[in-house]
Amino acid sequence: MVGNENLLVKLYPGKIVIPKPVYDEFGLKHVTTGDILLEALGKGYITESQGNTIWASMLAKRRKLGTSSFTTYIQSKQK
Repeated sequence: MVGNENLLVKLYPGKIVIPKPVYDEFGLKHVTTGDILLEALGKGYITESQGNTIWASMLAKRRKLGTSSFTTYIQSKQK
């Protein structure tokens, strides 16, 4: 169990999460799951292993994340 359900609160205190149609309409920046986990890793809130656990859990729920693991996502961003 990773136990980091409050990552968004830690990373973005006082900010509001809005639905996709709203940020599309107003041209706001899109932040992906990978972006959030990478930022959490960089700030020391999670380890790469915990990120992989979160990633696998989301894939098990049939979320489309683009890569097969958080490690693979990190590697894709380093290119």
